[in-house]
Amino acid sequence: MTGSSNSGNNIIMVCLLISLCMISGVSGAFRVADLPIPNQLRDDTTFQGYDTVLTRDGYEVSTFTIGLTPDQTKVTINYTDDNGKEAVLTAEMTGDKVTKVTLDKEEEPLWPLFLLLVIVVLCIIGGYYLYSRYHAPVISNELIITEEICDPRAKAEELLLQAEEARDQGHLKTAYGLAGRALRVYISEQYGTGTEETNMEIIRVSNETGKNTDTIKNILDTTSLVEFAKRNGDSDELSSVVSVIRGLI
Repeated sequence: MTGSSNSGNNIIMVCLLISLCMISGVSGAFRVADLPIPNQLRDDTTFQGYDTVLTRDGYEVSTFTIGLTPDQTKVTINYTDDNGKEAVLTAEMTGDKVTKVTLDKEEEPLWPLFLLLVIVVLCIIGGYYLYSRYHAPVISNELIITEEICDPRAKAEELLLQAEEARDQGHLKTAYGLAGRALRVYISEQYGTGTEETNMEIIRVSNETGKNTDTIKNILDTTSLVEFAKRNGDSDELSSVVSVIRGLI
């Protein structure tokens, strides 16, 4: 009797499976809530989330299919939007448990974006070409030579002014150093090659040109001794040194 009962149940199950597997191809737009799907699937958060996204994006249910086997229930719902794009929501259940929910959605083609990118690049290249051809500044082929105007007297005077400022601020060593430098710069650039820097080199140049060598040597010695702290200086002496240098230049 048990074998006969199991056999009858199997036959009923097979018939039920065949009839349920034929529930497909229902046409017309309708909601998921209207579909004869298991409540466990209807309450599944993943399933609900996918359906919500599709509905938000303008998709509507077009057809659905329920497939049953002794071990599994498979629900397939097809969606279509106003532009004819399709999406398929598939769910699998084992007993009363939802085991898998997937969404296959037709993506937007990439070629329009690629075409737009190509157009933008071409516009940039074309714009740069037109700007370079008609608006870019014209560079002359002539060699432009700039000559730096160097006035030794002006340089020396600037250094003397700095020496007086340092004196007024109480920095005598700095003031003497600037005064000596003013005389060296003037003689080197006015009568030498502009590279002479030491006192000996300046005295040599002054000897070669016959320019008050004794006075120049005395000023250079005095300013160097004070600058390098080998003797003390004072404001009145510095003023006299500056005055003599101005007379020499």
